[in-house]
Amino acid sequence: MLRENGLIVGDPRLNRIEKRDKIEIVLSILEAVEGGEHRPTRIMSRSNINWITVKSMLKNMEAAGFITSEKQEYEKGRPVQPVSFKIHMLYYLTDKGARFLHFCREIYDAIESLLKTAI
Repeated sequence: MLRENGLIVGDPRLNRIEKRDKIEIVLSILEAVEGGEHRPTRIMSRSNINWITVKSMLKNMEAAGFITSEKQEYEKGRPVQPVSFKIHMLYYLTDKGARFLHFCREIYDAIESLLKTAI
């Protein structure tokens, strides 16, 4: 069955929300980072994953070499308040992560074209 935004497409009896497996979660995170989202909360929202899962997956993906992180300091404050500094973690796609994403897209496209010709 083809999946589209977490839904099974095809048989109307199976048109229900289904849990994504870890590979799909990894791919959605890689696609979010590739698409220009570098902050964890933006990655979370773009890939539609809860905070606990995103933190865990980012840590594992960085250990595997798919992404890299960088700390960025920024000023926070208003004219009335004193300026304070906060640190953001930013995540970037590595060459290994980009190759993995490209490879998975090729496989997905091959499977999709196979399913189209089989119907």
